[in-house]
Amino acid sequence: MKTKKELKEFYEGLKEEFEGYIQMSDEKLNKIFTTKQSLPSWNTLHNGKNFILEACLFDADRSITIRQVNDKFAVIDEKLSDFKDEHKTQEQFLAKSIEKNINLKAKITQIWEEKEDEYCLNIKVLKPTLQLFSGFEIVGDNK
Repeated sequence: MKTKKELKEFYEGLKEEFEGYIQMSDEKLNKIFTTKQSLPSWNTLHNGKNFILEACLFDADRSITIRQVNDKFAVIDEKLSDFKDEHKTQEQFLAKSIEKNINLKAKITQIWEEKEDEYCLNIKVLKPTLQLFSGFEIVGDNK
């Protein structure tokens, strides 16, 4: 968990280009990045009274999820390449776009981890452990 000050330091250190979204506490979801781009500055996002409610960002390997929880922020920062291919599955879900005539699907990568299961005679089985935002896919002819 990070304080708002720690989150600011983390956010300002993000120099890569990302696709994803940032949902501010005082706005409708209007910061959706369907292609990789530089993130808006911390000061551009914040007006002194608001905060990041939720953000999901992806740079082709690094997946970042930020969620506000009470007075702190939960941050998941993982690289997909750190996980074996056989321990990853990907699902796609319909997503909202603020751009006219753009149909999107959000890609979510499920990470599975081998763990002993007492109900399977303590044999190691794959169990879901993380769900990571993995970008958007623009679908259809978008006309």
